Amino acid sequence: MKNTGERAGENISFWERTAKKFYSAPLSENLSADVCVIGAGIAGVNTAYSLAREDRHVVLVDDGPVGGGMTGRTTAHLVTALDDRYSEIEKILGDECARG
Repeated sequence: MKNTGERAGENISFWERTAKKFYSAPLSENLSADVCVIGAGIAGVNTAYSLAREDRHVVLVDDGPVGGGMTGRTTAHLVTALDDRYSEIEKILGDECARG
């Protein structure tokens, strides 16, 4: 990577081409929190969101845009079940569940 928070690789994903990038300002003061989540990719944002819903005080930090980095280069394939293809899910769980 050339600069902090900059993407790696040459191919631009659909998300990088179409989504508006959100940057927050650098921290300008000391903060106190129950949890500090490092990385505002899909895992970090989901972790911070889940903790905040449990009334935890959360600070989420990243060196680039929210959802940037490797998250911005994914195909949004978030579950391993699809690695087995829908035909396998259909065999195991039936047609209705595979359609789900």
